[in-house]
Amino acid sequence: MNRFSLLLAIIATLASSCSNVQVNTVRIDRQIRQTDTIGTDGIISGINKVELEADSLFDIRIFGADGNRLYGISADNILAVFSTDGKILHRYDGIGRGPYEFLSASSLYFDPWKKEVLIYDWANKILRLDSSLKPTDETINGLTPFLGGITPIGDGAYAATLLSSVQREYAILLLDRDFNITGHLFPIANDVQKSGDGLIFAESIPVYNSLPIYRPAGEDTFYALEDNSLIPYLRVEMGRYEMPEELMSAVTDDNGISDYFYINYETIAGRYYFVNYVYPKEMCVFYDIFDMNTGERLSHCIYTEDDAVKGTPEGFIFRLEGTTYRMLPQYVKDNTLYCSVFDENGGTTLYILTLV
Repeated sequence: MNRFSLLLAIIATLASSCSNVQVNTVRIDRQIRQTDTIGTDGIISGINKVELEADSLFDIRIFGADGNRLYGISADNILAVFSTDGKILHRYDGIGRGPYEFLSASSLYFDPWKKEVLIYDWANKILRLDSSLKPTDETINGLTPFLGGITPIGDGAYAATLLSSVQREYAILLLDRDFNITGHLFPIANDVQKSGDGLIFAESIPVYNSLPIYRPAGEDTFYALEDNSLIPYLRVEMGRYEMPEELMSAVTDDNGISDYFYINYETIAGRYYFVNYVYPKEMCVFYDIFDMNTGERLSHCIYTEDDAVKGTPEGFIFRLEGTTYRMLPQYVKDNTLYCSVFDENGGTTLYILTLV
């Protein structure tokens, strides 16, 4: 840990004593060859299966949920609002270069305060749609080409990160309704968050358990954004499998990463931490579920090359009433997971998992 990280850790520790957010720790480096999925049986209280209406849409992923509405996007960037029984209520095909159009919905957000959809067309503009997907306005300013991610954090307030290639001193920008800077949070603590040797990181600020959560690139701690302060929320330790900072930011054909874990996906829902990570040395992928309150690993699924050849589905393992499910959540809201499963024709079955 460099001196800036140490100073940051001390500040974060002091700040945590003034917050009601408890800091928990999980270890993902223990008993990595021992498969154990018994502990997942009791974490699901119910599963709702919904067939999403296609109407020429295929491979639909949910990115927002509000009341009896589900917000999704198809594989070819068509947005749609669905009822909870899967019927299409509204749709928007805005691909293009003109006003109220976008080339790529690189980031999508549902704003629960304004009841609107934000589309970040990477390196271009931010487009707003109302709850029925009618375009209302768009923003292009000096920031929009350089944002790594943006998240609604209040009524007309947003938090954003910058791409690591941009010269900066702070990790998070606070923005107003027009996406002008109103403040800064969290000084940059390591070289991974900067451009390094050429890798460009686009850090995100997802919302878990109704809290905007930020994990700095190259750091092992998640922070909750509360009252314009960042408070330690969860620490993830990898022990000897943690990749050194100089390897994280290196761009070479063989940068020596095979001995270390590489996190591919992680999310937090309720009291559970879900992490999918790669171990190049053994040519395998792990899917783990932890209870954040106790640090206990509830599931440790090893996915190998043989599994891929056999066509075994990838994902976290869940069990309910004698049935085993293997899924990867695309969207999380509090203690509910939204998992899309696609058939060979592009149809989408949505599984909504409620955790205890």
